[in-house]
Amino acid sequence: MRLRLTFHTGARELAWDEVLAPGRALSYALLKRGAPELGEVLHGKGWGPHGLVPLGYSAPVFPAARRRHGVYAADGPGVLELGSPLPGVVEGWAAGLSAMPVLAWGATAFIVDHIEPVEASSFPAGRAVFRTVTPVVMKSSGRDEAGVRASAGLVPAR
Repeated sequence: MRLRLTFHTGARELAWDEVLAPGRALSYALLKRGAPELGEVLHGKGWGPHGLVPLGYSAPVFPAARRRHGVYAADGPGVLELGSPLPGVVEGWAAGLSAMPVLAWGATAFIVDHIEPVEASSFPAGRAVFRTVTPVVMKSSGRDEAGVRASAGLVPAR
């Protein structure tokens, strides 16, 4: 499940270290408002036997911003997506967002214009190829990195 937020800002750019990093803090801040018990569980010990924290978020995208060399342009309207396979997380975010018309993305204020759920895609073949035009961070505990990479289709399984 995902939520798509459309917003606007008066900021002309984001610092490079604030393109993705504020998403984690925002995710937990929204859970603290909308589903505090779930947020505490996820922050304290994660979900399931491996302690994973199923929170995902995109970098904010500003389609109308004029691109400039060396900076992450941020002027005007923007789009941000939050997602999780746990419906309770997305419901908690939605509840938290209902009381937060302005989001703090690091030092930048995003004024929320619209929030909409995004229907999950279907993958009947069991595989998908994803492409992105925004930065992506993939993290692993390193415990079974070869298995994770193989299951993601990044390297052939042995």
